[in-house]
Amino acid sequence: NANPVCLGQKTLFNNTSFIESAGTRIDSCFSPPRVINVPSGGNIVSWEWMLDPNVNLTGVQQYAAWDALGDFKSINGGPVTNINDKDIAFQFDSCGTYTVWLRATDSNGCDSLYSFDVIVYYLPEPNLSTEEVCQGNCTPIIDSSYAQTNACIGNPLVLWEYEIYNAVNNNLINSISYDSITYEDTTCYEFFPPCDLFSSIMSYDYYIWLTVTDSFGCVDSIMDTATVLCQPIAEFDSSD
Repeated sequence: NANPVCLGQKTLFNNTSFIESAGTRIDSCFSPPRVINVPSGGNIVSWEWMLDPNVNLTGVQQYAAWDALGDFKSINGGPVTNINDKDIAFQFDSCGTYTVWLRATDSNGCDSLYSFDVIVYYLPEPNLSTEEVCQGNCTPIIDSSYAQTNACIGNPLVLWEYEIYNAVNNNLINSISYDSITYEDTTCYEFFPPCDLFSSIMSYDYYIWLTVTDSFGCVDSIMDTATVLCQPIAEFDSSD
């Protein structure tokens, strides 16, 4: 089995194969039916993880099928796994639902095939926009983030987190967060740029980062730049 993951994370495949214990069964092919003693299976000696259960595909071809979809990864810092390891880790390049097969073979040459689905969730789509404003006016920060609804599976958005930075020194100015209850699609934030009558700088920029999180815990971020224009100074000289 494998738990669902977010796009960009590796999937851990947990091998729970086991050996059937010795037992009995009733064979109804005989009349009267007979009780048959069934010995236990041999020790499992090999595993093969497959994306295509076609028994005619060689290991190289199975590797090619995996390589077309992503990369094998290590487990807990160990060596990179492969299709013949008991447990594997794999990072899919795209979201979606993938059917994976596991073949277990015992010391008697008997094998069994098991399939299950692996889900890779799409990341939430963060999106925001701002407007250039004059000093003294608040900057509208408009959110239009959404959860993916195409062939990939997404989840509802539950958390919106804004971080606002000074573009000059990249210092964090403020953090604002909303959950699904307090959510507002438009936030008006007032910046206080250090406008100076004697300075040639006529505007100041601020970086706004938006991080959105969905109900599964998938996260993605986006950044936009807000610009605040310094107010002109009206002045005249009445002297001759």
